[in-house]
Amino acid sequence: MTLALILIVIGLILMLLEVFVIPGVGIAGIAGIIFTIVGVVFAFNHSMEQGWYVLAGTVIVSGVLLWKSLQSNTWDRFALHSELDGKSSEAFSDLKVGDVGKTVTRLNPMGKIRINTKVYEATAQNSLIDEQVSVQIISLTSNKIIVKPNENIQST
Repeated sequence: MTLALILIVIGLILMLLEVFVIPGVGIAGIAGIIFTIVGVVFAFNHSMEQGWYVLAGTVIVSGVLLWKSLQSNTWDRFALHSELDGKSSEAFSDLKVGDVGKTVTRLNPMGKIRINTKVYEATAQNSLIDEQVSVQIISLTSNKIIVKPNENIQST
């Protein structure tokens, strides 16, 4: 009977470690469940009456631990309390449709373009565009620049 209680305690400790210390569903959580089940089975093998008491106690203790862990104060210390205050639309405030630039990387269909001295991420409209090709902005949204090859540049 002592072995059953030791296994159950080890199982509950491993499950608590899995929840509070070790991220994800891993070996500690699975081992904790197995230890708890084996401990209850050992209690039933010892005596049917004691098995029911151990099972009821394990369910109650597990329920109390779950209830305590789900209280908001428990998870507040794990939560991220910082805020993001950046906006993606501010990055394109100096651009307008019709601006001309040059590709820094191949647009396949996304890549980098340089307009004046700044480098932006852009998307090619319908085709792939190689490096060092003149491009023109055809569309600006709050978070996307769409370009096409600049047809006003004559090839040499």
